Amino acid sequence: MQYIIEHTVMKFTWWDIPALLVFIGVIALYLYKNHKAKQEENRLEEQLAAYYAKDVSDVAE
Repeated sequence: MQYIIEHTVMKFTWWDIPALLVFIGVIALYLYKNHKAKQEENRLEEQLAAYYAKDVSDVAE
């Protein structure tokens, strides 16, 4: 095992560049989808709060 560790050299290959681009693309897509999901969640929470506020005002009358 000592021989393998000492004689292994980590080098970049030409496959590393496309893999890095794909990785960056996946991260960017995740961040975009996460941002859109949070916006949608906030929008739905506002709609729900407005619905309950209207419902409570109807019951109070």
